[in-house]
Amino acid sequence: MRRFIVYITAILCITQFLPALTAAQEMPASTLLISQLQVASTTSASEEFIEIHNTTQSYIDCNGWKIEYKAAAATSSWFVKATLNGWVEPQSFILLTADTYMVESSDFQFASGLAASAGHIRLLNEKGEVIDTVAWGATASSPETSPAPAPPAGQSINRVLADTGEMIDSDNNAQDFVVTELPILHFGGVIFENPNPEEVTEEPVEQVEDESEVDPETETEVSPEEVVEEKIYLPLQITEVLPDPVSPLLDSEDEWVELFNPNDTIVELRGYVLQTGNSFSYSYEFIDEQIAPKTYLVLYAKDTNLTLSNSGSMVRLLAPDGVEISNTVQYEKAKSGASWTVVSDIWAWSTVPTPGEQNSIVPIVPKTPAATTKKGTTKKTTTKAATSKKTTATQKSTDEPEREALSPLINNTTKLPLPKSVLAGVATLALLYMGYEYRYDIGNKIYQLRKYITSRRNARA
Repeated sequence: MRRFIVYITAILCITQFLPALTAAQEMPASTLLISQLQVASTTSASEEFIEIHNTTQSYIDCNGWKIEYKAAAATSSWFVKATLNGWVEPQSFILLTADTYMVESSDFQFASGLAASAGHIRLLNEKGEVIDTVAWGATASSPETSPAPAPPAGQSINRVLADTGEMIDSDNNAQDFVVTELPILHFGGVIFENPNPEEVTEEPVEQVEDESEVDPETETEVSPEEVVEEKIYLPLQITEVLPDPVSPLLDSEDEWVELFNPNDTIVELRGYVLQTGNSFSYSYEFIDEQIAPKTYLVLYAKDTNLTLSNSGSMVRLLAPDGVEISNTVQYEKAKSGASWTVVSDIWAWSTVPTPGEQNSIVPIVPKTPAATTKKGTTKKTTTKAATSKKTTATQKSTDEPEREALSPLINNTTKLPLPKSVLAGVATLALLYMGYEYRYDIGNKIYQLRKYITSRRNARA
């Protein structure tokens, strides 16, 4: 009887605590969470956004926090997409968008390049600790338990809400996210002034009655660790690419990208990322390479696994902080054996690639059909010239007076200058033709300049 009572008591205890244990597994984490993600819109593959939610009732200091991205493959590396700053308000959201997408509404921007089929993003605090990770697509190699479904273009994956209205974080992306057909964006939840200035305490300053009594040798020195310096990444340039090497060379091994170091010092490339593709879906992160001053570095496909499409593509270089520092103007169909080269800020095809050397453009000259002559005509002309040689000599004396009489007219005709109005018209037509011929290059350079100014301004913000 006593044993029966013990069993009954145990069963009652289990039934009382089991709902609480189940609810604890679905309890939202009290921190920042990645709440929504879009990898492409219906109009462009580069129109992306990442939404983050403060699940707490307090301000969260996100200065120094980072968003990192990793491609789907297990061999891919994480690299920084954006660095956050400011304070996130309680129960509010912050929005990060691609640098050309909804810039007016976003709180932060990042360089586009999230793969639509599969990939990962994660949120790290200022100590480098992983706070949240979201993976999408069946081939994502590093999800939280299982990856969420990949959202179609124009749709997003959204974090599931509990019955209480709070977001669930069960460390299983497949269970925590669902596809939303009509994304609803939330933003504006970040401020850039400390909301609790009274929490900043200053150490008491020791009062010295007589400054002359202070021993210079005993003065407190600031250690190097206490001096915080902003990391400055030196600029590099993409100067030449070869998308379609001539057979028997292979695209998978012999395509290459050339970088140039314009600085006067060696640049350590650790953390820099090189990306290719119209949506920058191929990435290579440098580990221990470096470029000497004023020299070139040629990177072959067999070493980077980067792909340069023959039908048209782009290349860009990201600094370790995720800021784009160089890119190529998008090229169209590649010419076999020709390199896409920049000289004096003008991109053009060159039939003579110069890997590792100063660029020079040898333009592609379209082939024109050769003039055809009849065999008999040439022979006849030669014979006629030979037979008429004597006749010409005999008539020379009789023709000279006539030639001398006409010579003033001939000389005056050949030396007559063109009217200035004609020259001005020809020059105007030439300028209009050059503007039309290089309209895409001019537009790309203006876009590149505006994009660079915006990215640098956001990086300093």
